[in-house]
Amino acid sequence: RKTALTLIQQGINEAKAAVALDPANAANWQTLATVYDALVGAAKQADEWTVAAYVQAIQRAPSDPKLRVDLAGVFRRAKNLDQATRLLEQAVQLKPDYANAYFNLADIAKEVKKEPQQLAYLDKTLTIIKQDDPQYEKIKVEADALRKKLGDAASAAAAQQTATPSATPRPTATPRPQTIDATESATPRVR
Repeated sequence: RKTALTLIQQGINEAKAAVALDPANAANWQTLATVYDALVGAAKQADEWTVAAYVQAIQRAPSDPKLRVDLAGVFRRAKNLDQATRLLEQAVQLKPDYANAYFNLADIAKEVKKEPQQLAYLDKTLTIIKQDDPQYEKIKVEADALRKKLGDAASAAAAQQTATPSATPRPTATPRPQTIDATESATPRVR
């Protein structure tokens, strides 16, 4: 145990030394964040140190989406899903073809039971990764199962709306055509 503590402290000291030597280098801050992240749950305030180090790394490399995805992972483990979602959304703004960020957004949507969003993120992930990627088939199976589930739920809701009317018919409003703004995109947006 004493050896482990010595090695952990040495790792922290080395990462801090790298930051001290070149504080403008985002990779040094990322390394320090990774060391602190490994201590979350074992050392008091390790989660705060991790976040602070990632924030420093992001400030030094603001166009690096991976740093935001990594920090989102810290927030996800802490159950701060709103902050994790914001960081992942920033990552896809920086890199619109970042499959890992979309997949993580899908996972958060699943956790908060927003299945239509989850499906949209899974579909976006599938458009980005190659079909020969080992994860492609797994994601496709998940998306197809969710699509079926959502389709079944929509069918059940429609069936309930068209159920046999009550004995006394009630007047209904005359349906009006929906106005569509020509400036809106016809393709759904992934949020």
